[in-house]
Amino acid sequence: MTFPPFVFVYPPEGNPEIPRGTRLLWYPSIRELSFSPTGTTEHLDELIATGLVDDAESIRISDFAKKAVRLPDSIARLTSLRSVRIETSQFADWPGVYRIPTLRTLFVDEKVAELPDGIGQLKALEELTIKGKKIASLPEDLGSLPNLRTLVIVNAPITHLPDLSGLTALQTLRLVWTKKLKVLPDGLDTLAALERVETDMVPLTEIPVGLAQHANLRALVIRGGKVKKLPDVSWPQLRELENFGPLKKLPKTFEAPALEHVVLGDALPALPPLPADSLQSLDVNAPLTSVDPALASVNRLRLTCTKQAYAALSDDEREAFGARLRAAWA
Repeated sequence: MTFPPFVFVYPPEGNPEIPRGTRLLWYPSIRELSFSPTGTTEHLDELIATGLVDDAESIRISDFAKKAVRLPDSIARLTSLRSVRIETSQFADWPGVYRIPTLRTLFVDEKVAELPDGIGQLKALEELTIKGKKIASLPEDLGSLPNLRTLVIVNAPITHLPDLSGLTALQTLRLVWTKKLKVLPDGLDTLAALERVETDMVPLTEIPVGLAQHANLRALVIRGGKVKKLPDVSWPQLRELENFGPLKKLPKTFEAPALEHVVLGDALPALPPLPADSLQSLDVNAPLTSVDPALASVNRLRLTCTKQAYAALSDDEREAFGARLRAAWA
């Protein structure tokens, strides 16, 4: 059997011109189906009926595919389907997506205006990326995805996250430009698999106490937040800590014996106790009022200290730091 005339089969090499009349594109090398601007649900249904794409692993509905508003019922035939990418605001068949039992990866682009409840049906889902500047709320059953490993939310005007305590397999939580989100949900400490929490330009005002006591967390990255103080910290597995913002106050308890990479902002007057023997990089822009000479052993180092702190070091200690330690003379 041959492909229908409205299907363009992309060759493994070159950059061919796509013929007029193309409604669907098939990329056999990556097993991906993609809609052209004039492709419809009916075209996909007809192609699936041929059996020629039974091994399809990915479907992409781009922003240009205005006529691809739903998935055909025959999508159930694609038992190898692992990934769906929705980029058009015209698509409305979320129940059809939620009925794909084999789905591992779901990408929702910024043109999408709504992500309704029902996503909890995707029990095999491992990676979810929501890049939607129109999505003001997330489905409440998002927190019931037992195999989700990575959750990325970008540029969504959400004010809160749903209860995530059911994401027992979650390893990475990444939030970018969610500019109305000020707090993380409680219960993150119950997620034993969680290893990385990263926020970028998210106006967080605090770190949940439970997260500060997470036994398995390996990376906490907060860029452009509003966190001014930390609760008592116990991170036995933490390797990476970044808090580039207005952090001013350290907790009474700070235990992070495995730290390797640390970046701190420009408001902290003193450093917490850091394991100089395990540190590989340390970058602090604040004018520190004291400097631990042992930190000179850190390979990648950039520190700023006050004139008084610099003067308190011996000549040998200043020589050990070299240009990696700068005195703020102003």
